[in-house]
Amino acid sequence: EIRILSELVDRNKASIDIGVYRGIYSYFLSGLSTFVYAFEANPLLFPKLIDSFSNKKNINIENCAVSNSSGSTTLKIPIRDSNENQDPELLNNDLNAITSTTSDLLPQQREKPEDQKLRFDDLFFEYESNLKALETEIDSLKSVVKGYQKGQTMPNVSRELLDLIKIPDSQHRIELQNGTVVSGELLQESDSTLTLKTQIGTLVLKKEMVVRLDELEKPGPKVVFLGDPFIDYYPDRQVFSGRVKNIGQIRADFVRVIGNLFDQTTEITGTDSVFVKGTRIAYESNVVADTALKPGQTASYILTVKISKGRKAQYHTMDIQWNQTN
Repeated sequence: EIRILSELVDRNKASIDIGVYRGIYSYFLSGLSTFVYAFEANPLLFPKLIDSFSNKKNINIENCAVSNSSGSTTLKIPIRDSNENQDPELLNNDLNAITSTTSDLLPQQREKPEDQKLRFDDLFFEYESNLKALETEIDSLKSVVKGYQKGQTMPNVSRELLDLIKIPDSQHRIELQNGTVVSGELLQESDSTLTLKTQIGTLVLKKEMVVRLDELEKPGPKVVFLGDPFIDYYPDRQVFSGRVKNIGQIRADFVRVIGNLFDQTTEITGTDSVFVKGTRIAYESNVVADTALKPGQTASYILTVKISKGRKAQYHTMDIQWNQTN
């Protein structure tokens, strides 16, 4: 509890310690509050508390009890250890009957009304009639779901057949002067012509007829750094930390951050890599890993690159590698 006092106490207000005992809480509260009002009803402890807190200017200790009403009562003190009580005269007295008058009353507290609770045997709905209606509705929904599932069919296309379909990594969209738009894969480009592979065959276009040439990449993963990494420098290593994000349209698998260190002569002085912690994926090869990033997903990384013995690192480079399995 003492560890979280700083989270509970308002430093701009005073604190109250009721039942000071040995003053542990009052001591810590004095450093966290503007003032501490402390109350201890045990007369055996009061002199020691006054002496212990004599150097504290923001603590006021009262030898009295605190209650919600004024009056007097009997304070019973159990004897746990006879060596703990320092006053031998008071030890000879009946420690089980010490009268203490309460003072400095706290404001009268309002009693909280009891919450209205539903009795266990009271039902807020008609059990039998509602249960029958629910059973009828569930049976009706079952027939609807079965009919929907029966109507949904997926074509059974093998993975080998899909692999035979060649999709170019990038396509080009060419707009000609007469308004014609040609799409295909650019095979060759010279000073005056463009050789383009299209669905109807290979075309050779004159550059003077081309108005616009756009390169269209097929959808895929693309992982980038979110800002510059934070670097901790040590004599024998450098620690890089930051975040990456997949801004592509397809999931990136086995995302890995690579760091390289170089000296003044561009000689490499250290290199290492680390996989990011992303989404857990079970692949067709029965490999299970949590290094994938879905489109729009971000992940953090911490990469430690050790410096070769006797070398000094002057600058670094960072790179990201990933695979695409889907």
